[in-house]
Amino acid sequence: MKNKGLRVSEATVRVTVFPIHEGTVVIQNMRITNLSYRATRYGGTAVIPPPFGDSGGEGLPTAVALDLTEPNPRPWKNYGRVSTEKPEGAWTLSGNAFAKAIYLDGGEDFDARAFDLSFFTKDKD
Repeated sequence: MKNKGLRVSEATVRVTVFPIHEGTVVIQNMRITNLSYRATRYGGTAVIPPPFGDSGGEGLPTAVALDLTEPNPRPWKNYGRVSTEKPEGAWTLSGNAFAKAIYLDGGEDFDARAFDLSFFTKDKD
């Protein structure tokens, strides 16, 4: 903890993706390319546009889980916690989070999609 590390087990962060150019952006997968730690260069508060859908209404974030103990962590669908004997419950993960591609339209009325990314380390730091 003195090195600003996260507690072993899990951490979740929300990110919002939106196109910066006109046209359609297709999100087909997500991967981790660097498993080392470093301090972020960003600070303060960010203003994040709400997620839009094809209907123009606000959508729920896409919940994705990545198990960092896997040799090549893959994005799992994260269905949230289920009640178990443990007080905090266990996470329900199943299937590829990107089995269906996500399409975002760029331009004046752009789409945006929020992702809740949960990282699991099990018994590792």
